[in-house]
Amino acid sequence: MNSRRKSSQDTSSTSSVFLPPDELMDKVRKCVGERGIMLEDCFHDYDPLRKGYVSASDFKKAFKEIFKELLTDEEVEEIQKRYRVHDSPDCYNWPKFLHDAETETSAQFDNKTSHTQKEEVLKRVAQLMQGKMDISNMLDQALSKDLIRNGTNGRTSDKQTEEDFVQLLTAVTKKEDLKVVMDMYTDETGFKYQEILHDLKRVEDCRTKSRSSSRRNKVSPQSPGFAVEIPDDQKQTSQKPSLSSRKSRRRFTISYEALVWIVFLAVTILCVVDRFVFKGDLVLERAAKLPKRLWGTNIGETATNVVWAVTARMIITSQNLLFYTMLWCFPNFISEIAPEWITMDGIRDVHSRIHTFTGIFLMAIPSLAHVLVIFVPPLIDGTDLKYYPPSTFNFSKYPDHLNWTKFWDPAAVQGWTFNDHTGVHLTSDEIYRFMIVIVIFCIFVPLSRSNYANQRSYSLAMALHVFAGIWYAVDNIRKIAHGLSQVVNLPMLVVWCIDRLLSIWVYRHHHGRLVRKDVIGNNEYVIMYIKLDKGVKHAVGDVYYLLHQEKESTGILPQRSHPFTTFANLSQDSTWDIGFVISIMDEEEQMCLPWTSWLANNDETFTFHAWGPYRSSVWKLYNQLVSDGQSPSHYVLFATGSGCGYVLDVLSYLAYKSKPSQHGSQTSQKIKIDIFYSVRCKTFYYLLRKPIGELLQKIKEKNAASINFQFYVTGAAMDEEDGEDDTTETPIQLINGRIDFEKALKSTNKKSCCYFVGRPAIAEYVEKLCQRKGVRLVKDYTNGRGNEQDRRLMIKYLKISFWLIFFITGICVAISLVIDVKGIKRSLQTFASNKTK
Repeated sequence: MNSRRKSSQDTSSTSSVFLPPDELMDKVRKCVGERGIMLEDCFHDYDPLRKGYVSASDFKKAFKEIFKELLTDEEVEEIQKRYRVHDSPDCYNWPKFLHDAETETSAQFDNKTSHTQKEEVLKRVAQLMQGKMDISNMLDQALSKDLIRNGTNGRTSDKQTEEDFVQLLTAVTKKEDLKVVMDMYTDETGFKYQEILHDLKRVEDCRTKSRSSSRRNKVSPQSPGFAVEIPDDQKQTSQKPSLSSRKSRRRFTISYEALVWIVFLAVTILCVVDRFVFKGDLVLERAAKLPKRLWGTNIGETATNVVWAVTARMIITSQNLLFYTMLWCFPNFISEIAPEWITMDGIRDVHSRIHTFTGIFLMAIPSLAHVLVIFVPPLIDGTDLKYYPPSTFNFSKYPDHLNWTKFWDPAAVQGWTFNDHTGVHLTSDEIYRFMIVIVIFCIFVPLSRSNYANQRSYSLAMALHVFAGIWYAVDNIRKIAHGLSQVVNLPMLVVWCIDRLLSIWVYRHHHGRLVRKDVIGNNEYVIMYIKLDKGVKHAVGDVYYLLHQEKESTGILPQRSHPFTTFANLSQDSTWDIGFVISIMDEEEQMCLPWTSWLANNDETFTFHAWGPYRSSVWKLYNQLVSDGQSPSHYVLFATGSGCGYVLDVLSYLAYKSKPSQHGSQTSQKIKIDIFYSVRCKTFYYLLRKPIGELLQKIKEKNAASINFQFYVTGAAMDEEDGEDDTTETPIQLINGRIDFEKALKSTNKKSCCYFVGRPAIAEYVEKLCQRKGVRLVKDYTNGRGNEQDRRLMIKYLKISFWLIFFITGICVAISLVIDVKGIKRSLQTFASNKTK
């Protein structure tokens, strides 16, 4: 029985060797098309210098690595024979194999039907090589070396020249043009680089002649010449568009973030300048704010007044900006109706970035400077720092002597002078404000944004942050002396309150029912499918805020809603509407049971409050994919961990919402999508393999796009009992390891568009790579800042604050010690009195 089986295997393997090479290549092409394999990346590992050929052993290794057991060793050797380089028995032309394997048919290039295409490709290649290589010089070298080709040195140098040319060709030429070039100039003898040099020289000479003839045909107004009359009906087609018309076609655009900063800076500058000109208070016209009152008789007195004036106006505008960036429903409304000339890649991310910078450098530091500057006059001028208790003014008959008829500012004294030539005068209210500024900006705000507090309870940390912000804002507005803050900041605070109430009770508030829940891996992720009570308009990567509806005690701390990136159900299955991929937080550093862990381990069927959809940074991706306008032809989608939702949305939109395109249509050829997804849990692959495979199959049937999907598993190898018996073929490439982002971006150009959703630290690295290549990147995040980034921000803030205080204190002490301010003042007064006499 065994010998019979063995003989049958030998017969089949032996017969397969004699399959025609074209049939073997058809098997290869079919495998490449069905699995979406990126052959170029695999061969690049064995050809780091981009010479265009590899050794026989490397060719076989790459082939086996890519196609596994698709062909036997004998069949691989049979294919290798077709790509052997002439005069180099151990060199094999892998770009030619790449072209044949990725081409649908094995037909040879037809010179008659593709002459125009050949000329266009040569023109593009010649233009790209212009300034990088002297084609004439290289051609002369090739011809001279061809004459002494029989010599060893001639053969070696000729080979080196060919390698240099192939490297440059691969570096500057687009992938599609490179395939055409390799097809036209490669045969069984190898790559005919001398022939392409001849053709490139011919194209360059033709272009030079056309330029020189056009210059000669131009008639100088100072010299006689002749003119050629052009028929009127041909003038329009022959004339190039003018410079003004080309400029008019450029659409004006400005980023939303730049627009916000421009408005903020303009308002802030006007507010600060207003304090130093005219009446010093254009809005309220208060007599106490006259600019001349800022300039005192002492240096420290004047410096304190100026710092108070500048920081007070900065705090007013910065407070409004902070509350604006904390709005919920209004920014989402703006992102959906914003005109096209405002570029907006994720208003949540923009507001978070503006809020962080403004809070640290335009609110916290100026506020600390505003209260600490009271020590400047005593240090520089040697004046007194006086405290006046409430009993000094005897406001009322109450024991505390406070004026409770104005309960919001009971210690205020109308017309009180805080700083003059005699010193700084403080009431109990100034002492109170000094203390709360230190507490808010040195304790509460840093603690609320620290990784320490967010890991233990995200909800409590955010509640502390909001409490500190409202406390400080209300304290600014309540002061009787802060009339401008009451006029400017109070309306913004009211708008913020209204926005919060609308966002919680009215705006896109849904009740959701849990349909299915899958806990993945070793309690690492949970995928939830929820049915909403109302229909919504989906977009790519929508964000929903989720919170369970409490029926009884849950054993966890009170929670605020948690934002998650979702994926939508666009199929005919109406049992669920949106899905959540949630990373389960570790319980070790939590004060109580984390909400995500409670959610994953709770077996009860419960309902949710769901707020959304809120548009993410990537929400316009679908419109770009299906639009007929000028959209990128190449997309690179990166996702890590729980950021895979937007990738599933893209596949669902293309599978269910895109229109089927005819074979060979422009749209199907134009759109190419490379997807790279990494996750630490391999069980994720077994769970998503089937639904993703079905979506890719539907996209392929519609011919909507060409998609390459690579699935990376970064965690340690786990038990594969869930998928080891499943031998179903899948177009997804499973790779153990991390994404090589630099390698993944090799196929991009300036017309490509890259998207990333995942951890912020990885997003920063991808952003640097995209900036280096000139590729546009749209990014979104799945979680907050990491330990290192959060610690770096905290240290930077505290370091700046410390050095600012230290520097100001040092200057004040130096001035008071080195310069005798009072002596100088007395000398000036004596000199003035003597002069008058």
